[in-house]
Amino acid sequence: MKFNFKKINQYTLYEIFRYLYEKIYKKIYSITTPKIYSDSQNISESDDGNYISFVKKCTSNKKIFDNFKRNPIYRYVLEHSTYKHGLEYIKHLDLRTKNEIDKFLINDKIGNPIKFHYKLFNKSISPGTLRYLKVMKDIEKYFGNKFDNIVEIGCGYGGQYIILDQSFNIINYTLFDLPEVNTLIKKNLENYSLKSKYEFNNFDVSLNKIDLVISNYSFSELQPNIQINYLKNIISKSLHGYMTMNSGLDVSNILDKQKNKNLGCGFANHLSLTEIRKYIPNCKVVEEIPLTGDRNYIIIW
Repeated sequence: MKFNFKKINQYTLYEIFRYLYEKIYKKIYSITTPKIYSDSQNISESDDGNYISFVKKCTSNKKIFDNFKRNPIYRYVLEHSTYKHGLEYIKHLDLRTKNEIDKFLINDKIGNPIKFHYKLFNKSISPGTLRYLKVMKDIEKYFGNKFDNIVEIGCGYGGQYIILDQSFNIINYTLFDLPEVNTLIKKNLENYSLKSKYEFNNFDVSLNKIDLVISNYSFSELQPNIQINYLKNIISKSLHGYMTMNSGLDVSNILDKQKNKNLGCGFANHLSLTEIRKYIPNCKVVEEIPLTGDRNYIIIW
């Protein structure tokens, strides 16, 4: 779980204690567990040695898999939306989605996520599922809900796909992530009866006839050379796109490493928004609502 002490009022007391527990857990895990890095060159900030180590345990140990969404190592990368974020996400759902909430709860049936009781539904739901619902409504607002081919870059456990499949008319969904993570996604998706077809692909593959590209932060956390690869082979070829970003603002040159370090990027650098626009010149920047990080924004085209 990521924590911002400057905004402590956005957390419940439970979440504050949970943060302290998870911080201690992560430290002990780092000391006692050998780090494992992905064999792929598709390097992102999440590939810190601990994440892949835990993901591999998930795919080989049923007990760990049954509870992976509440493990501190996993929650540091995903599943760290707060109870109050969930309340904000709910505000952006339309009446139809609220009335159909039961069919989206399947996303919480695997992995034992941390859930909170939301009075509007009189049900316990993970804030992560509510976030995926909010992204779904954004996509529907901008582009509709019928797509022949969707590509997602950085898919976590496949949660966004599961949510979209419940409501959208999709023919094929392609998931791009680290090979080890794709194994976890496959293991998770096998528990669902999905309407659309899905496949996994490597980051260096070039695709055509893409209707929509989605990325929830993942693209913005990749190294610049990998970002360029995606921009050339996937993103620039897509009719539409929806990417939530946490890097790229106020960075003028990917080679200016020292300047980017001073900005606090996990890597020495990421592509700037100006550089990204060279590949998708018609993209627009919209506000992330609710804002989950001071430098976050969304790119659509």
